[in-house]
Amino acid sequence: MMGCSVMGMEFTIDTKFNKEQAGTDIKKRAVKLLYEVMNNLRTEAKRIVPVDTGRLKNSIHLEPARPANRIACVAGTNYAEHVEFGTSKQKAQPYMRPAKDIVLRRDLGKLARKYKIPVKTK
Repeated sequence: MMGCSVMGMEFTIDTKFNKEQAGTDIKKRAVKLLYEVMNNLRTEAKRIVPVDTGRLKNSIHLEPARPANRIACVAGTNYAEHVEFGTSKQKAQPYMRPAKDIVLRRDLGKLARKYKIPVKTK
């Protein structure tokens, strides 16, 4: 099982390994799948994010997360969550949540077939 984090919204890409597969290259393929999904998510978030100065858009990046086999898509400004979720004075302008939904719907199945890995999201 591999995990992903997008602005505190966790989702899991559940890969099913049997005992024979556990020692093969399926784990390497699963990691490649995770990175490709998350790279697509980062690209999509950068496409959707509202731009004023470009600082928020330029701050969107991937970083390793704990425990192992996890990766996070992070927006590294102090106001990223205010844009995503809104405040009492500013309406929400979601960009990470829609990016996640688009990528999981559009890309996950296609990439799972590419890497020959059965997956489901939780």
